[in-house]
Amino acid sequence: MSEKLTDYELQQIRKKLPPKIQALKDKYPQTVYNVSEAWGLKPLPHGYIAEQISIFYGDNPAGADISFFEGELIVFELNLPKDKNVIKMSIDADWAYIQVGKEVLLDRLGEVILPDILLEQGRLLEFTLANYQL
Repeated sequence: MSEKLTDYELQQIRKKLPPKIQALKDKYPQTVYNVSEAWGLKPLPHGYIAEQISIFYGDNPAGADISFFEGELIVFELNLPKDKNVIKMSIDADWAYIQVGKEVLLDRLGEVILPDILLEQGRLLEFTLANYQL
């Protein structure tokens, strides 16, 4: 069950977002509020180099499912979300991309330069084993 939105969050959604996106708030409340947080922010500028990229699955995840800092994988969770229809990406702590199903609600990626990914041999295995400790 999704968390209920506060009066402030509902006000921000009504104030900032078009009706088509507002209509999703009952099914995806946190996601729609996240869209409102970044609504009106400019796309990332040409040549912008991201320091931290975090990817979230589901409407209200406990934390990032995948996260990179300066190109190094720092979080890799294998927990499957209850709702696989939602994917959110934050870049340097601001929402940059949010999609529900096939509908892109927010896309501020612009011409961001994604960092090279540094993944030492065996690091992904470490994350995998950490998620399945017996």
